[in-house]
Amino acid sequence: MIYCKYCLAKIGKEASVCPYCGRNLLNEVPPHHLLPGTVLNDRYVVGAALGEGGFGITCVGLDTVLNQKVAIKEYYPSGYANRNNTVSQTISFGTTEARQAFCEKGKRRFMTEAATLSKFNSEDGIVSVYDFFEANNTAYIVMEFLDGKTLKEYLDERGKLAPGVTLSLMLPVMESLKKVHAQGLIHRDISPDNIMVVRGKVKLLDFGAARTVSALSDKSLSVMLKPGYAPEEQYRKRGIQGPWTDIYALCATMYKCITGVTPDDATERMHRDKVRFPSQLGIKIDPQLEAIIMKGFSVLQENRYQSIDELLFDLNGGPNSIPIEKPKAAFAASPAPEAAKPTPTANPEPSNSSKNKTTEKSSKGEARKRRPWILIPAFFLIVAAVISALLPTFNIDRPAPDNSDLPFFAFPMSDGVVLPGNNRFNITEDDESSDAPNNCTDLIYNLSTDP
Repeated sequence: MIYCKYCLAKIGKEASVCPYCGRNLLNEVPPHHLLPGTVLNDRYVVGAALGEGGFGITCVGLDTVLNQKVAIKEYYPSGYANRNNTVSQTISFGTTEARQAFCEKGKRRFMTEAATLSKFNSEDGIVSVYDFFEANNTAYIVMEFLDGKTLKEYLDERGKLAPGVTLSLMLPVMESLKKVHAQGLIHRDISPDNIMVVRGKVKLLDFGAARTVSALSDKSLSVMLKPGYAPEEQYRKRGIQGPWTDIYALCATMYKCITGVTPDDATERMHRDKVRFPSQLGIKIDPQLEAIIMKGFSVLQENRYQSIDELLFDLNGGPNSIPIEKPKAAFAASPAPEAAKPTPTANPEPSNSSKNKTTEKSSKGEARKRRPWILIPAFFLIVAAVISALLPTFNIDRPAPDNSDLPFFAFPMSDGVVLPGNNRFNITEDDESSDAPNNCTDLIYNLSTDP
């Protein structure tokens, strides 16, 4: 039986273009990919690749028993695995013992975590796992095939989403992640290109980077990074990862949906956080929802929600929610003062003669009230004259103060701190540490990890 490698429809042997999807069937396949038409586990026909990441290659496939499309993910750690599909479909992990041990350990985890994820097939926010097995010296996961668009593609088309729409889309993912975290598993790679939008609902994809919390103590694990969505602890070899790691990426994804702006990289935010609140970008958003999102992807781990339960509690209006103060906009216009409103009077307007009488009485009363105040300045003038007359009788020589030995910060300051050499470092309320060095001394910028 011959199948189209793209849509898996049955076609003739001589076809060069699929009569159903119109795709060119003569396109070359990369030499490290499985050849389309390969049958795995005597059941699954492999099609063309859908995507490739740091831990594996995902292909479209056909379950010949149930006659339905599936997605097949192959464990293929980039930089460690090798294959030449013109010779064999079997993967080689190198010749050194350390390299082979590293890949074997990763393969076992791949299988263990596939088994864990298969328990969540009933969850709306996570792609279902149907099968998993070993073959070709590697491992495979057979998953639900989702015919839709990634959230990244969805946003590329629409620009951004309303805050309410974003929240309703992401709530199923949060509920599902809550159960995944309860099993000691974290995703570590949440981003718009790992979330699929299918008929108005979303599902979280690609648990290839997932790790059990206990496994994260193994420092030989590869580092998974999505700039803008990976928190600072994923940049550090000794960074402690947990549910808060996924919460950062989840809230950063929501920020992207609402604003259309990818957050700055966490390493840059450690030095100087320039991420602006959605309301500062002109987005109409509920202040409580805005505060929750910004807390969720705070730079420092301890300032974030520590569990999905905490996040959901505040989203449901929990009384213990901690609001986050928004920084004042640098160029916010001052509101114009309201015009004075005339006070309505119930009585009719008095005549001119009565007005004059009233004015005369009030002016006399005000004059009486002001008279005592006239004496106070006169008293001070007399005292000043007496003091000035007496001063010449005293002969006190007082040298001018010598400030040459005082440190520069002992002198009065105006709108900034006056530094030696007339340099000025302006301090504003929104930028108290613009040039201050960050104290994250253990950031690892060289992300290469020895096997």
